[in-house]
Amino acid sequence: MAANFLARETVEQILKDTVPILGDEAKRTIITFSTLNATWAELSRPYLLNDFALKGEEDALAYLGLISSPHSTFPSPTRCERFALESSVMSEAGISALRDVVESVLPPNYLHLHAIDGGIPNAILQVFTSWTNLQHLSISGGVHAPSMFFDQLTQFASLRSLRLHDFRFESATEDTRYTFPPGLTDLSLSRSSSVWIFLQSHVIPSGGFDGIRELRIQARFSFLVGGVWEMAECLAALQNVETLELEPIYTDCPNLRRNMESIFLPLNMPLLRIQGLKKLCLKFAQVPSEFVFNVLIMSTIHLPSINTDMAIDISLPQSSALWDNTDPAFLLRQLLAETNPVNTPNLEPESSITVRRFPGALPQDIGDTKIARVCGYPVAFVDTKSTPA
Repeated sequence: MAANFLARETVEQILKDTVPILGDEAKRTIITFSTLNATWAELSRPYLLNDFALKGEEDALAYLGLISSPHSTFPSPTRCERFALESSVMSEAGISALRDVVESVLPPNYLHLHAIDGGIPNAILQVFTSWTNLQHLSISGGVHAPSMFFDQLTQFASLRSLRLHDFRFESATEDTRYTFPPGLTDLSLSRSSSVWIFLQSHVIPSGGFDGIRELRIQARFSFLVGGVWEMAECLAALQNVETLELEPIYTDCPNLRRNMESIFLPLNMPLLRIQGLKKLCLKFAQVPSEFVFNVLIMSTIHLPSINTDMAIDISLPQSSALWDNTDPAFLLRQLLAETNPVNTPNLEPESSITVRRFPGALPQDIGDTKIARVCGYPVAFVDTKSTPA
């Protein structure tokens, strides 16, 4: 194959030009490149290791063997953006190997750890504390002891964002209070609704949540799920969060639609009245379009009276089933006709509403501006098809 004999500079340029446009196929293609010869193997390694993942102890030991080989094509030190450890169950030998691996890696921006019940063992967490500039931490799984968890967070002085997935806390004594580190401003909670029971009792009352400026929640907004009721109460009382992103998981669950209406569509629309909130992102990709349109209508009715410069960003569902297998363009035309009859005054509010990824062609009367009027309120459509219906 001619690629075997390309100059080193040519291989570097091919990788530099090709990798950004490959998307999801990038890793598979680079692995193929790396098998051509030693030059391709060496120059492919940085791209393959940019997202560095160890399944556990065996991977740590195997990687040490690879980088210590006299014919190793692995870069030293290794540079990566994201480092993941998928198992925190390790022997002393495994922890020692992990420490050697970490020392061979330049500090990344993002660390992901998969926990066991009881949390991340301190012996494993200590391995990563040498990465003093680590800004993003993700933890999935496990039931965590609160005192150990909050103490571990303080060991990353530069920590700015925290993501918790499928995460739970152990019970804490009634009078204990905890605080997120002062530099932590971005919190993401995915499938971790029970955490709100703990936050409501042990963090928020003492101001331990006051530093959070960006809050992202992915959850099944059903009151049958432990913590969702507490979540709804806490959201209405937020004071310092500037960006709130909510992503419902919509499943076949009893009363889910009614429970979601209690959170997203009560008469006073409390989500729009959160003190200090500047941006509300509603990721409704899994939600029926009828529900999404109802939220849109209520937002256009209430926002002008709130007198705020809040921006609302709504992502629409893409599946035809969530549009009742009806043409989305027809449903949108119907919505506009019903909410914006002749002589409806046009509003020019300080706030804004953006609708993303409309899955059909926009009606012709919206025009090139892609601005529609809902109850007189201007709604911008972005990331849509350009051909009018």
